[in-house]
Amino acid sequence: MIHPQSSLLVGILAITLLGCSQVMTTITPGEENPTPSFTVPVVGSQIADEQTRTSASPTSPNPTPTSIPLVAMVNGMEISLGEYQSELAMYRAAVDREITPEEKKFVLDDLIDQAILAQESVEKGLAADQESLESRLEKITLEIGGPEELAEWKRVYNFDEDTFIKTMKRAVNAALMRDEIIGSVPDIAEQVHVRQILFTDETEAKQALIGLQAGDSFDNLAAEFDPISNGDLGWFPRGYLYYSELEDAAFELETGQFSSVIQTPSGYHIIMVIDRDPNRKLNQEALIKLQQQELQNWLETRRDQSEIILFSS
Repeated sequence: MIHPQSSLLVGILAITLLGCSQVMTTITPGEENPTPSFTVPVVGSQIADEQTRTSASPTSPNPTPTSIPLVAMVNGMEISLGEYQSELAMYRAAVDREITPEEKKFVLDDLIDQAILAQESVEKGLAADQESLESRLEKITLEIGGPEELAEWKRVYNFDEDTFIKTMKRAVNAALMRDEIIGSVPDIAEQVHVRQILFTDETEAKQALIGLQAGDSFDNLAAEFDPISNGDLGWFPRGYLYYSELEDAAFELETGQFSSVIQTPSGYHIIMVIDRDPNRKLNQEALIKLQQQELQNWLETRRDQSEIILFSS
């Protein structure tokens, strides 16, 4: 029996344009593009597609008319309505409800990002060869329970063989390029160890700052306001904190110095740098966040350089 949330398409993301006609919107390099989603879920086992489409360049000529309904074309690579409908069905099954317009846009953005990543994978010579793809297909078949179960999975999500093959190879090649990008992020970075005192009232924060300037103990005050962690934010690199104003202040302070009152949507902060290290190994959480940022920045740059044609009703 196939669980409705089983997804071999690591990504299960596309957008439905039911009854769409071949009306095109072209996004050329330099124009404002749809904002891509944070995550590009292309991991795991996948399979084959047409090599020529994945190697299309950003300067590809305008597409010729096609009889296959499309939702998008990215540098000449087609994303069909059938692919989109299949992945939409998997997404809906995974969340077990009707999906929102925002989720539909997220799905379309993900498919566009996968196409861009897959094209770069081919360009850089990283694309999986046929032997590797066949090996991955065998693994998928075993994991899902055998050929009959895989055939039933395809039927449930309306995958014909051509669509399954094309979608899978694009996903695996995108995953290979994604791994190349995030693998370039070093696991050692300049970091600071910071403690904070967080106030909800600005007047109270300013009074506390006056006391600190007069010689009050930062550690004692931090423990008073946060007896569980003593206000310890731990070690972090640049690009890690949610509020850039806190991070900017932290990296400007010397060890043992405290800041002025810093306002954020969370309240009023006073921070102190406990220690700093120019070459400290990142913890797993920090490394993952920096990798995500690197991937997102890469995708935003490539989207600006790409020709993206959207098909809408």
